[in-house]
Amino acid sequence: MSFAYDTALATKGWLMNIAVDSANGFLYAGDTDGSSPHHGFIIKVDLSSFTSVAEIDIGSKDNHEGAAVIDTVNGYAYFGTLSGSSGYIEKIRLSDFTHQGTLSLGSGYIPRVLVLDSTDGYLYCVTGNILNKKVIKIALSTFTVYDDTCTILGVVNPGAGIKIGDYIYWGCDIVGSTDGVISKMSIASLSEVATLTITGGSMPEGLAYDGTYLYVAYYSYSPYVSYVAKVNLSTLTVVATLTLSSPFDYCQTCFICDNYLYVMSLNCVLYQIRLSDFSLVTYIDKSDRIEHYSSAYDSINKKGYFSSIYDSEYGGSPSQILRFSLGGVELPISSILFLDEEPIILI
Repeated sequence: MSFAYDTALATKGWLMNIAVDSANGFLYAGDTDGSSPHHGFIIKVDLSSFTSVAEIDIGSKDNHEGAAVIDTVNGYAYFGTLSGSSGYIEKIRLSDFTHQGTLSLGSGYIPRVLVLDSTDGYLYCVTGNILNKKVIKIALSTFTVYDDTCTILGVVNPGAGIKIGDYIYWGCDIVGSTDGVISKMSIASLSEVATLTITGGSMPEGLAYDGTYLYVAYYSYSPYVSYVAKVNLSTLTVVATLTLSSPFDYCQTCFICDNYLYVMSLNCVLYQIRLSDFSLVTYIDKSDRIEHYSSAYDSINKKGYFSSIYDSEYGGSPSQILRFSLGGVELPISSILFLDEEPIILI
């Protein structure tokens, strides 16, 4: 299988978060239509046919970008939503695709990141405004707030959270600074125990882990450049930095498939980075679609799924889920032309 763009599935309006259940062959997406007031939906997509097979109406709410996670052990999906200035978490049972409840986080507490610890039975949510930078620990068994006393240094970016061992790492923006921060939080004490400053990286957006190193996809405002940092977790230091300068775009999400890191940008340029020598192999430019905020990885079928809200030419909805095949066939950038829907490989 080679690295290629496959196809797209149109959804309702503003597609903000997606998550994949590879074992059972479904993708779940948080979408919002264009009505006034907005109406939120959770959509179930069959991966084999890549078609929408069911949806749940969650009422007058917006789904929040990047805030979605699937608990495959217990069979539930969780989505972060908001209505006005109030934040919520929706609980969806996967076996019969039914809405099992809504947890209210209160006014000013908008969920930006959800990180699951299904082994110990907790969900961690970081809320998203400048004044209320709080980590909320939620007991899965009762779907109630267990602890909300932890605060962290920065404002966590949407989707920028990852559990590694006994810690959770958050990618944070520092208000008024050109630097970003990786916050290391102890799960046992529910406290921030260390931070790593990403110099000039004001927006750490994507986090991925290969078993040894943490990879941070980020961009700077001054100058406008995107990067990937390779972080040694034992020392919490940056050991290498890769510049993604062609074409320039804003890094948003990332994940690892086999020996490659895939980084998707705001304007739907998907970069393939080889981990063995930490180098850019190639990229696929789908910038006819823009406003990407959430991604998911099908580990069984080696497919990547990416949200896109707008068409860059017409600037309208509906949103789309873009599907890519992820493969280890290494094609130099100069050998691929990107015309319309499919990459053309020059032999």
